Amino acid sequence: MALDGLQDLVIKGRNKKRRKLNIIRYADDFIITGATQDILLNEIKPDVECFLAKRGLMLSAEKTKLTHINDGFDFLGFTIRKFKHKLIIKPAKQKTPKLLSRVRELLSHCHGIPFYAMLSKLNSVLRGWAYAHRKVVVKKILSFIDCNIFKQVANWLRKEHRNKNWSWITKTYHKCNKGRFSWGSTYERKEGEIKWVELFRMADIPVRYHTKIRSEANPYDMQYDNYFKLRAEINRKTAIRDRMFLSSDAYAKLTQWK
Repeated sequence: MALDGLQDLVIKGRNKKRRKLNIIRYADDFIITGATQDILLNEIKPDVECFLAKRGLMLSAEKTKLTHINDGFDFLGFTIRKFKHKLIIKPAKQKTPKLLSRVRELLSHCHGIPFYAMLSKLNSVLRGWAYAHRKVVVKKILSFIDCNIFKQVANWLRKEHRNKNWSWITKTYHKCNKGRFSWGSTYERKEGEIKWVELFRMADIPVRYHTKIRSEANPYDMQYDNYFKLRAEINRKTAIRDRMFLSSDAYAKLTQWK
């Protein structure tokens, strides 16, 4: 709420298209783009600092950065950079090591429990991370993480079965399921049903890029009612439980609003 009005301050009274001025805001984090460094440094920044000072706020020296889009920058846990005239958004570099460190910590606290129980805990972490990042360019990163975690699970099994050789471990837990090999295990449910659980492969997640929303669209404005209904339909069809491809008809209608 404190930053409401910042967009009008940046754009109002200026040639938006010629100067390529845009502002993207999420809570108290925001990005301002402009055609030149001079515009941002000598015109926009002083106005923003004055705007914040009136509200008892100031720009964070740690977060504030002036950079060219070709050099890239981090925003909300993602790296945004332009490669050969194409905008590429990926998870920030520190996100991958952080996840792998979290997995190592999880495995270190799972000693002495059944393999299927460990996999259930691990899969929950992997699935959540993969779905949270599947709307950006992430396929190669997911494959790298899969490879690393496959090795971590192998090391965990070695430690859990110190008296068994590698041949026994692979024969017991390295199974072929649906035409490919994976770490997995069977377990019996309370009803007596035998179930199979295997290591979740993050790279299997279908990447579904985010459909850009119109900047002026307001969910409380009735003239955009149909627009948000179409977005809701697409979000429903791409939900985790459905995993359905977008209906071409709904997608075609939505693109007309762009």
